[in-house]
Amino acid sequence: MRMPRRSLLLLALAGPAALAAGAAQTTAELRDLLIEGHTPVRLEAATVDRGCGPAGCTIDTDGVSILRDRGALKQTGGKAIPIRLLSSGRAPDLDWEPLDVFRVFGERGYWGTCLEFSHAGIGKSGAWQRWTSIVLVPRNPPQPRSRAWRIVGYRTGCDALITHPDKPDTLSLPVVEVTTVDSRKTPFGLQIVWHHCNARNCTTEIDPRPVRGDPRGADGVLTMDGPP
Repeated sequence: MRMPRRSLLLLALAGPAALAAGAAQTTAELRDLLIEGHTPVRLEAATVDRGCGPAGCTIDTDGVSILRDRGALKQTGGKAIPIRLLSSGRAPDLDWEPLDVFRVFGERGYWGTCLEFSHAGIGKSGAWQRWTSIVLVPRNPPQPRSRAWRIVGYRTGCDALITHPDKPDTLSLPVVEVTTVDSRKTPFGLQIVWHHCNARNCTTEIDPRPVRGDPRGADGVLTMDGPP
């Protein structure tokens, strides 16, 4: 069902039950509003193995190794995987213990790995907990140089990934991002950004729908227009 073209209160989309459910319900409603009308990817929870040795602690999952103590990624038993930040502004430091890891399947089958990370330091405090980093590691088709894409978004997760309507090898992730580089400034500017990624590169596209609200507020309620 198409959303009406009007301002929608994210916490109120599902009525009183949504208000009672709190932040988790808000995350789901934000995701559903952003991807309405699109086809979600298929996610499969990845097996995660943890171990520690003389070189530090490692988390192995879906062919990717998270070097937790060094703050880096590499192919399991292979080369380093550089991470490119796609979001604007200065990103907070990652907490290298992932919240979730998924195997991602698009229109052409297995696409790669999606990791969800919270943030270290102030990123674990108060309203800053509402921001998440998504790290995408495309794995199929194999490329001469593996790489990863990092996207920082407001109350987002791997379940917001969709298949690109025109490019079967590309996945898209719409997120709410900050437009002001200095997050202490008022107003706290927000915009919707679409990130379109495949195994070779990522492109971005600004969604014209306005986003209103203060993500630092007590409840973090945002409003935005539904799709045209």
